[in-house]
Amino acid sequence: MSKDSQFTATGPAAIGFQTQSLGVNTIGIGLDVSGIYTGVKGTGTQGQVIPPTPGSAGIGVQGNGSGVGWGVAGYGGDATKGTADADPSASAGVRGEGGQGPQAGGPGVFGLGGKGSGVGVFGQGSAPRSTEPGGPGVKGIGGGNPKKDNADGVQGFGVGAFTGVVGWGDPNANGSGVVGFGGTVNSATNAGGPGVRGIGAGAPNVMPPPLPGGLPNPVGVFGVGGGSSDPNFGSPINGAGVIGIGGSSTKPNGVGNDADGVQGFGVGAFSGVAGFGGGNSGTGVFGLGGSPSGWASAASLSVLPTWVRLFRQASLVGAETTCPP
Repeated sequence: MSKDSQFTATGPAAIGFQTQSLGVNTIGIGLDVSGIYTGVKGTGTQGQVIPPTPGSAGIGVQGNGSGVGWGVAGYGGDATKGTADADPSASAGVRGEGGQGPQAGGPGVFGLGGKGSGVGVFGQGSAPRSTEPGGPGVKGIGGGNPKKDNADGVQGFGVGAFTGVVGWGDPNANGSGVVGFGGTVNSATNAGGPGVRGIGAGAPNVMPPPLPGGLPNPVGVFGVGGGSSDPNFGSPINGAGVIGIGGSSTKPNGVGNDADGVQGFGVGAFSGVAGFGGGNSGTGVFGLGGSPSGWASAASLSVLPTWVRLFRQASLVGAETTCPP
């Protein structure tokens, strides 16, 4: 084995240093290097040419897997005893830090799904241990300063009719598909955020209004209905802030086992459901009673929105239903 202090390939050459396994089991690991601070450092200099060329790009490290192998694999280290207040990315298997992009900072990690509906980025949390819960599959922490501009922890953008963010609870347990916890109420300026906030298309991106006296209003779910005055619709449309549709099933004896669309349970002297009418003589709470033949009767269905009628009629015959159009 030859030894020296440093090896430098000056070129010109297509590859500065190369190992090539010509057969099975001839070379197990092509390159094994170690350093005190960095084991391997790669710099792609195409983007540093003088004069600069717009759109040029150099890749620092490239890995190409074969079969079901990974292109790049990273294994984080174990923190030494006594380490405290470490960065959230400490001991990560792979760490990426974005550079300055043409309009904004580049992403720290970018994933592009493979052919056949491949996932762009996939995360799987560790299994729980005796004294610790299981780890989340993906965790995002928004950058920013509480006194300045903040950022979202995770953002999702749907394509077509699909959702920006979707969650499925564990089918073998009572796990929730999506759960949200609002911010903490600790001062007049930090009023506490809602657990879940839904803003309909065309509606302003607002927070829940304060309670009487200007007190914080940290609601569990807050919804703002959207609207549109697009002439293609013929007349202005306005959406509800929140819609709830009860589940429906059929018992073996054929008797329906339905559920409420929305339930409210008051605390103390407060109401289970409270409604406040609009300024133009609006009703606080409006209820439409069912008929002896059920909600799907012609008389009751005639006053319901089209998609509600279709949803209800489909559920009565056991057809699979989807979200309202």
